[in-house]
Amino acid sequence: MNVQLIAVMLQEGGKLVSEFIRTRPLRRRAQPEEPLLRIAEELEPETPQIATGCVPCALGHYSTCTGLLNEAMRFAREDGLSDDVITRVNRCLDELNAMEREDLRPEMLVGLSIWEKELAEEALSGSRQTRHQLEGIATVDELEQIAANTQTVREKIGKTWFKKRLATMSPQEKVEMRDKVMEKLENLEDDQEKDS
Repeated sequence: MNVQLIAVMLQEGGKLVSEFIRTRPLRRRAQPEEPLLRIAEELEPETPQIATGCVPCALGHYSTCTGLLNEAMRFAREDGLSDDVITRVNRCLDELNAMEREDLRPEMLVGLSIWEKELAEEALSGSRQTRHQLEGIATVDELEQIAANTQTVREKIGKTWFKKRLATMSPQEKVEMRDKVMEKLENLEDDQEKDS
């Protein structure tokens, strides 16, 4: 698992626990005349679900693209704009095209919340800019600048999405997320102990 993702999850984990403790419903005993179902409804108000399909997929495409560009730069430093470099640039272009034409097509954006739609549009804008720059690349220095810019856009969108997503999660979703993070961290720790 991406160490940066784990760090963001841990950073927000404390906030999740605090928020859960602050917002959790108080438990009370049901009086014989009160139906249990009504009490459950009072204690756990319905929270609207938010759409999460577009931006996480876009982040996946950006992540793949930044990895390809970073690898292209590794080759470009030694060999210039070689076939290996151009192959990776073309694969990055494929990722950006797939993101723009599939994951962030208009019908995928229509039902998004305002904040997520803004992020999706930012991802689209960044993708178009990166794609046009890659299509006109002429030097290793240009490739390096494009790789750096693409990584910056991906990190900004990713951090914003995670923070907003965590802020809009229901208390139950936050507990489930915390449990998943703890499980992954325990598994990571176990794997590290096995390797030692």
